[in-house]
Amino acid sequence: MDIKQKVAPNLYKIIDTIESDRVKIADEWMKVETVADIFKKYKISINKFKEKFAVKIIEYFISVVREEKEAGDCPIMTKFVNYMIDKNITPRQVFQICMGVRKALRVYIFNKDFTLEETQGILTETADLFDANLAGVLDIFTSLYEKQQQLIVESRERQNKFQEFSKIINFIHSKIIIVKDGKIVTANKSFFEFTGTSNLDEFYEVLKYEQIKHEKDSKEKFTLSNIDDWLEDACKKDNSFNVDVYHQKYQKLFTYNARVTELPGKEVKYIISFNNISNFIGDNEKLKMSLEKDKLTGLYNYVKFESLLGNSRIQNQDGKKSALAVIDLPDLKTLNAKGETKQCSDIIVQTANKIKDFVSKDIQVARVQDCRFALYIPMNTKQSCYDWCFSLFSKLNQEKHRVTFALSWFDTSEDENVSLLNVFSLIEKANKSIKKKIFTDFEGIRESELLEDQEKFVSAIDKLKKVNMIIYYKELPIVSKNTLLHKDSKSVSFHISKKQCVTIREDSKVYFHLENIGDVEAEIKDFDVVKNEMAIHNFRVAKSSPIHRTMFRVRAEEQDVKIIPEDDDIIYSTLLDLNIKSMAVSMKRKYDISVGDKIQIKTVLSIDKKPNNIKALGEVIKIEKNKQNKKVVIECKYDSQTEKAISSYISIRQMQIVKEIQCVDT
Repeated sequence: MDIKQKVAPNLYKIIDTIESDRVKIADEWMKVETVADIFKKYKISINKFKEKFAVKIIEYFISVVREEKEAGDCPIMTKFVNYMIDKNITPRQVFQICMGVRKALRVYIFNKDFTLEETQGILTETADLFDANLAGVLDIFTSLYEKQQQLIVESRERQNKFQEFSKIINFIHSKIIIVKDGKIVTANKSFFEFTGTSNLDEFYEVLKYEQIKHEKDSKEKFTLSNIDDWLEDACKKDNSFNVDVYHQKYQKLFTYNARVTELPGKEVKYIISFNNISNFIGDNEKLKMSLEKDKLTGLYNYVKFESLLGNSRIQNQDGKKSALAVIDLPDLKTLNAKGETKQCSDIIVQTANKIKDFVSKDIQVARVQDCRFALYIPMNTKQSCYDWCFSLFSKLNQEKHRVTFALSWFDTSEDENVSLLNVFSLIEKANKSIKKKIFTDFEGIRESELLEDQEKFVSAIDKLKKVNMIIYYKELPIVSKNTLLHKDSKSVSFHISKKQCVTIREDSKVYFHLENIGDVEAEIKDFDVVKNEMAIHNFRVAKSSPIHRTMFRVRAEEQDVKIIPEDDDIIYSTLLDLNIKSMAVSMKRKYDISVGDKIQIKTVLSIDKKPNNIKALGEVIKIEKNKQNKKVVIECKYDSQTEKAISSYISIRQMQIVKEIQCVDT
């Protein structure tokens, strides 16, 4: 008889079968009720555990039976023990997890066609081997677990001492923090009150947004990565330094002068005190503001704007596109000539405030002449830049005074003054024209135009009395022939269908077609769900509208999408809508992705309540940004099977949305 058969002769006979079924046995292990409950409680991924530990533990068991390895001396079990310690799992729960694999093997053996005598022999050998290995595992785990519990007790004792110390420093009025290992470990009440936070967790949430800056010699950010370096340096030189501390409550920065000294003791700790110097630097800030800012509007002035363009040109040599826009109020020149300076100033301030409210932080705005504003716009595509500008143009045209708009490239290969002169020449053309449109030198874009006379539009509707209107709900068109109720010079009110009324949103767009004008897009001014009434305004000719879509598009159920750019990390996004050729996703603005990027897409779509893995190659064709996220449109290339799944999903989703509409209409 082979010597290996002396260890576990019955198991040895079937070990090849066990090896071929090791993944199945691991699956059964994961299904054991006590094991599944523990994993759920501690949020342990079954699939990851199976891949990382379960299959390898069974492979180790196989090696022991073959006498390739010794029982009780398993490297993978040592890793398993450390993993369990990290998860704060108790010895009893570790025992239950280990017993789970024993139960899985018993079930596996009972399901095989062995004689009673063979089964008893196999089970006895299995129990002996597992008991030997389990004893070693529990010894290691118990030892580590006891050490961990001791560390917890010691940590609590240190925490109690810190609480006593905190009571002392809270009596001190100066703002004080104590730093250890590059992190603030305690702070007094005065410091928390000033920063507008109540504890260190809340304070570090504020710190994540870089609302505290260390402004020593290099003006480095006061971050967790370099705090030890500059504190040690400041302590050795006995220097003070300035820190801008962001007050959460007042939403502004205050400047403090800080001093640091090292605390005595075994551990290296620093204590830092802060003294307010905001009043001393206030005058300097006002002087700087007067040189850079326009007094009337608070926007940058021409000199500062020109300087910003110069800096942007130097920093933007990597070819990223940007644009310049100019907004003018030409009628104000006539008012000024008549001596209506107060009225002119009010209009300029109102316009400036509307622009400020509309733009995001990455767009620079300046008042460059009496009634003229300039914008520097980093852009993704010509079309998205134009569409954004047209939305601003529409918003500004809601007032009685005339507004003109020009848009041009910012050419980084030329002096910034050349680009400014170019966009200024376009605004002069706009001022001389009677057309209500953006004057631009962009080529190959879909342009829009405000209807020249809102009164004529209202008059045309008044003659029709009823208009076929389309409102999109979750990308599906809801068509209704709506009756005119009343009108004024710039808006029209309709009685609309209940379907449209219950699905309408404040940001919904309304589309319809008028003879001799074409497709028209309008915005919602107001709506009443009780009376089924809707008022619309801000009409414009829509040269490209969803009325003429050739493919069905649907709003998707919320689903995570993994975007994988070439040679980059995974970007996590949320699916918004899709058709058979493209999908739109939403992602955080921090992700670096550009139009033209080639990417991979991975997501899961539920079709007939069954998950379907969707994989595709794609190209980014459009990016739209808002304050927090950005919408990315991707043109997709599917294989035939995936395209069939997408088509099925769209059909099912259409029916679901139609049922939603039918439910709210009853």
